[in-house]
Amino acid sequence: AVVSTQSTGISEIVGSSKTNENLCKNNMIILKLLSEEVFDFSTGIMTQAKVKHLKDTMCNEFSEVFSLCNLVLDNSTSIPLVQATLNTLLGFLNWIPLG
Repeated sequence: AVVSTQSTGISEIVGSSKTNENLCKNNMIILKLLSEEVFDFSTGIMTQAKVKHLKDTMCNEFSEVFSLCNLVLDNSTSIPLVQATLNTLLGFLNWIPLG
């Protein structure tokens, strides 16, 4: 799938995560890295406008990530997947939108 420049690709990642647990675990790691890239390490690497756009987009799409995390935590018995999911949530705690 081609990801638009207006998107972070989160919808695509979340959608493909429901295919199987191995892919879901890998996608959790990608989501955590994406969060770190945008919210922790973006200073000096991207323009301020690009950083703001990505942060706004990720905040708008966070509910999809949270729903996926809930789905995994409610249904999975895979320890590596649950660990990756908890690590992803931990990575998002610094910036989770309130409200």
